[in-house]
Amino acid sequence: MRALWDVPLFAKTTEVGANRIDVQNFDKTERKIILIETSCPWINNHAVKTDEKTKKYGPLRLELKKKYLGYKLSQHNIIDVLGGYSEEVRRSVKSLVGERSKLVLKKMQKAMLKSTMNITRSMKILDQEH
Repeated sequence: MRALWDVPLFAKTTEVGANRIDVQNFDKTERKIILIETSCPWINNHAVKTDEKTKKYGPLRLELKKKYLGYKLSQHNIIDVLGGYSEEVRRSVKSLVGERSKLVLKKMQKAMLKSTMNITRSMKILDQEH
């Protein structure tokens, strides 16, 4: 198995502009390729961002299907909105990590909320300085 984080994939037969998906997991034993794209948009952009990520990497998925014939390819869009997540994200995480999905989602929420609090604190400090 080979897992890559934010590494560009270069196409051989077509021009693929969007080639820097967040995570690429190549499992040669099970002949699977899993692509994971993450984003944290404003709550009113959640559905738009999911569609955008799926369309953006369509040419890359097509290129990978041609290059890795016989491999099952899937893309998971992990769109986290200020510590919340959709049913689609819940299903994606469950398919990726199995029964640990609740724990993983809880940790994702905690990490998101912590980073949001840090940003808020930093902005308050900057406001006080000016």
